[in-house]
Amino acid sequence: ITLLGNNSISTTGAQSFGARINGAGAAINFNGGSINTTGAGSDAISVANGASKTFDGTAKNILPTITVAGAGAAALSADAGTINLNNTSLNHIPKIPYLNLH
Repeated sequence: ITLLGNNSISTTGAQSFGARINGAGAAINFNGGSINTTGAGSDAISVANGASKTFDGTAKNILPTITVAGAGAAALSADAGTINLNNTSLNHIPKIPYLNLH
């Protein structure tokens, strides 16, 4: 799956991930865009079960603009998966975690 720069993903409701990369070999390419989640435990980007994602600003690896609201929700979540950030900036909003690592 490749999301182009003008894509927008919005979810509502508990455990409604914006994007979930699940399992070794699974992939989603991001070229910017935005992800907005507004439910409890609704992480914007979840990488799980052996999956890996790198955000480094190159084509297919541009971190989207992320907004999360909801108890236990995080911008980025790794649950037995790997997220690599290189040449990427995160701007903090109080009371919202950047990362949720399991």
